[in-house]
Amino acid sequence: MNERLAAALRRNTARGMLPEFLATTSAALGRRIEESDLIPLEESDKILRAFEGRMKEQSLGGKAKFVDEILDDDVALVRQAAALRETIPDEEMALFRSGSKWCGAIQSTAHEVLSHLTKLVSPDQEDVIACSGNQSLGIFCSLDSRKGEESPVYHLILWSD
Repeated sequence: MNERLAAALRRNTARGMLPEFLATTSAALGRRIEESDLIPLEESDKILRAFEGRMKEQSLGGKAKFVDEILDDDVALVRQAAALRETIPDEEMALFRSGSKWCGAIQSTAHEVLSHLTKLVSPDQEDVIACSGNQSLGIFCSLDSRKGEESPVYHLILWSD
């Protein structure tokens, strides 16, 4: 499928998804819908591709400060996020959730994302990716079911230059 057709299909799909995407993400961030600014699809795609490249680089031993932790519950995640807010700059970030593929990313900040992680992720379906435009700061968080375990666990990855 050519790029123009694929882009048109994504925009068309986004029309139907956008109201719910904005409502759920805004609610998770404790904002009114009108306070959530979307980053256009083309720009969101570039940021996400750069994030994926930087994530791979970090996993292969990149030089930035790097956190990669499995956390057992909401309390552990909230404590770790609070500690990280004390050590990283509150940079502007693009926030990605599952609907971002169709709707684009939402403008946020590092501290806002860390403050609302437990509301932004959901088991086995809604991961969170957030990154600064220059990729100097990145956050990934998922809530994953583990075979043989009673409750899901959080996987938190963060890097900061």
